Amino acid sequence: MPDREKALTQIFCVICMVLFAVLFGFSLLLSWVNEEFWNEFVYVKEDNVLLNLLGIAAGLILMGLSGFLCEKLPIHKRMDVIAAAAGVVCTAVSVYWIIASKTEPQGDQANIVSYAVAYKNGDTSSLLKGGYVGIHQQQLGLITFMRVLFLFFGQGNYKAYQYFSALMVFVIIFFGHKIIQRISGNNLKADIIYLLLMLCCIPMYGYTPFVYGEIPSTGMALLAAWILLSVIDSFVWWKLPALAAVCGAMVQLRQNTLIIAAAFIIVVLVKLIQRARKELFFTGLAVIAGIALMQLGVTMIYKPFISEDTKSTPAVLFIAMGTHDTIEGEPGWFDNYNEDLYSEAEYDYYTASGLGWEEVEKFIDKCVSDPGYAIDFFTLKMNIQWNVPMYQCLVMNNSFYDEPYKFADDIYFNGNDKELEEFMNIYQLLVYGGVLCSLIIMRKRWTSVENWLLLISVYGGFLFSMMWEAKPRYVFPYFILMIPYAAVGIAELLDIYSRCNFFKQRYT
Repeated sequence: MPDREKALTQIFCVICMVLFAVLFGFSLLLSWVNEEFWNEFVYVKEDNVLLNLLGIAAGLILMGLSGFLCEKLPIHKRMDVIAAAAGVVCTAVSVYWIIASKTEPQGDQANIVSYAVAYKNGDTSSLLKGGYVGIHQQQLGLITFMRVLFLFFGQGNYKAYQYFSALMVFVIIFFGHKIIQRISGNNLKADIIYLLLMLCCIPMYGYTPFVYGEIPSTGMALLAAWILLSVIDSFVWWKLPALAAVCGAMVQLRQNTLIIAAAFIIVVLVKLIQRARKELFFTGLAVIAGIALMQLGVTMIYKPFISEDTKSTPAVLFIAMGTHDTIEGEPGWFDNYNEDLYSEAEYDYYTASGLGWEEVEKFIDKCVSDPGYAIDFFTLKMNIQWNVPMYQCLVMNNSFYDEPYKFADDIYFNGNDKELEEFMNIYQLLVYGGVLCSLIIMRKRWTSVENWLLLISVYGGFLFSMMWEAKPRYVFPYFILMIPYAAVGIAELLDIYSRCNFFKQRYT
């Protein structure tokens, strides 16, 4: 039987090489930034290429020295403890930022909190036709989770969710480390570099007070990915309920993580194509069943309060909104089109869907008749999401219930965010460049599809971002998922350099 799995991974790697070469190239030349923290629109800034290259060199030197020193220490068998300690540090920093920034929910976040309280008090009016939750039923999973938290920590206590997000930072750090161990064959240098990168990931801390699904669902995604890899390596039946439960929770916390679940299924299918095994079949079934059953459970809780003519906003309206180019010259940016059109259609699902598809078809016709326009549109749409170093972690948390601590105040109001932005610009370049290196160097070594599990999710997220409403925060979870590959790529690149340097010293 031909090695179909190897062939498919090779094709995937080549496609991803192109993507990350493009992302790295644009990030080297340009950045998109927020001019004021209260203005959500991002604006282009020309980068100093020489300074960026010097920053990359400095970052590589720092990581190289750290990896070299750690390899000299007897810590190979203690990496779980070191990773846990790094997770505790990151969680502590996250808690400090929650306390120091004094931010409060706004917009959709505030709605989720208020409706979770309302349901406790018997007010289910938001589930009626045209009501907020009625047209945004994808929020029901997060609302349900919030209701459970409020039972233990007090009604409306959104800080309980913020601290839960801080705890999920630990999950991100620790299980990202476990995945690094699995895919890199316990490469100590890659593991150390991963922990360094995570310790320095400013947007991760910035999004911790965000009362939404970004941080918790990403933690669940990494935990689920680790369980899936564990099942593939050593099948044990009891792991399947755990995989199902974590996948179900992941999707309920953030519906867009269905893309990550799809990556899980793709990996299982490719393994089945290579070699049919009943264990793999049940593994894929566990992922699907966990998501379906948890969705069914949430639906059944609220079904008595939702009338038959109450339907969530058609997905095509978000896609149609993603084709607009009239808002601040930022293609696909949120312009309230989905809610306005649904309201004009009197919340008739089928009428609104038809109008949305007409909009999409007009856009496709325009792109076909004018390919230059299509290239410009999607190039800019890519950059305003994937080339924003801070991923709008401050802009998305810009409502305060009290005056922030001086440290946070200086970041928000006294321009210190610009320094963080410059740092994250180099950081983003290191991550994109590191992923590109891992694709080039590991392409022929990692012929098993599961090694690319998280990167398949990232690529799916990229395609989704090109279709959907454009926002940098939507792509931030995928940025977290690519960091393990960046760490492996950087470690391998440093190893190649050290070997070349060794031969140069020996034969000259």
